[in-house]
Amino acid sequence: MDLFRIAISKGDQFDSDFVAINPNSKIPALLDLTAEESIRVFKSANSLLYLADKYGKLIPQTLKEHARILTGCFDKQGLLPY
Repeated sequence: MDLFRIAISKGDQFDSDFVAINPNSKIPALLDLTAEESIRVFKSANSLLYLADKYGKLIPQTLKEHARILTGCFDKQGLLPY
């Protein structure tokens, strides 16, 4: 997986290459080119769950622990202004 630094202080998130991945111009954003068709994912919790599903790790299989992880992923979403 390749990682790219997006300098929001310089407005990199408004660059056309980044907007092609996330039309909302917000970070984080993920573009999976290893799938049969490319897959775009944005927002932190969405990206975490996508990667956990893709690699079959990180998410507990018991219902109680699974619920705890989902709560942690989505509980803080939307609290920051960016």
